[in-house]
Amino acid sequence: MGLSLGYAEQSVAQLEIGGHLNVTASQTDTDDTGGNSEKVSDINVNSLELGLVASPSRNTDVNVVWLLEEEPGGGSPDQGFAVDQAYVTLSGTGRMLAERPDREGMENSPWYLHIGKMYIPFATNFEYHTFDVISEPDTLGMGETLESALQIGYSPTESMNVYGGIYGGRGADQGTGNELNDIFLGINGEFEPGGVVVQWTNNINNSITLIDELDPSEDTNAGLTVYGHASLGPAQIQVSYVSAQDEYAVGDFAGQQPAALYAEVTFADLGMGSRQWDLTALYGQTDEWFDHPESTMGLVVDTAVMDGITLSLEYLHREFDSSVSSGADKENLFALQFSTEFGEVLGGLVRQHPPID
Repeated sequence: MGLSLGYAEQSVAQLEIGGHLNVTASQTDTDDTGGNSEKVSDINVNSLELGLVASPSRNTDVNVVWLLEEEPGGGSPDQGFAVDQAYVTLSGTGRMLAERPDREGMENSPWYLHIGKMYIPFATNFEYHTFDVISEPDTLGMGETLESALQIGYSPTESMNVYGGIYGGRGADQGTGNELNDIFLGINGEFEPGGVVVQWTNNINNSITLIDELDPSEDTNAGLTVYGHASLGPAQIQVSYVSAQDEYAVGDFAGQQPAALYAEVTFADLGMGSRQWDLTALYGQTDEWFDHPESTMGLVVDTAVMDGITLSLEYLHREFDSSVSSGADKENLFALQFSTEFGEVLGGLVRQHPPID
């Protein structure tokens, strides 16, 4: 009796290398509640990312990403460039793998597995890396979680993806048990003219931002995020919402239940002069999140200078709630970003896959 794994009898082990480099010049003008003002300006590497995808077989990818991010006013090589993600993907459907000719139309199984260090699928759906915005949305900041995890997913069609997993958290209330008990669940649905994502985690305290902001003795707090996008005529709309599920009890966050809302509308390929421009209007709001802006309004314009190179301009106006702020009142941000993207696919060895009996 023969057992077929569903892949071709031979395939090419392939290596893909790519990434981006974003260099940003910015100035931030901040007024505090006492009438004082402060200016911070700098040129910095907003983001340097180098990614490698190795595909040893038709059903397997190995993903490694190195990342450097500098903040205005600081940053040095010894604080930055390091392995950001490192995980393996095993999948019966080509949608979860890097594009390769032998994966076109591959539908051996709707199940897939990610295992390793990754951004867990919570609040990370926003397509901010499309140069629509230079500054990251507050919804991303509240929920973005980078941990070693195991994720199991089921994607029967291009329009449906259901997943869940477990990971080792480092956030508040993790110092006593050190148990592998942080989980996440999510469902993505795509339809005309857009899509919806709903995600939940039992401990939002593990997010990159909240780890540094919360009192270490704080209790575990669940988190919920909802994301939607749609194409309406010439406009591309994205909306994201993230919230902790309970009030916190100690420290600066005592009595607060943080939440964040973010929305942007993009008009692409507008003809102005001899160039095509993208124009994005954005709005953000936070509630009961200590030292984060209560409201953000802004505008971003960007254009392709040449293939793989984009120039972007951003203006943001932020206002703070004095009851959940350590003194900031209003803030204006001006930024100019020069972005390059690059990638290369390298051929590899032809591997033979005999049938297994």
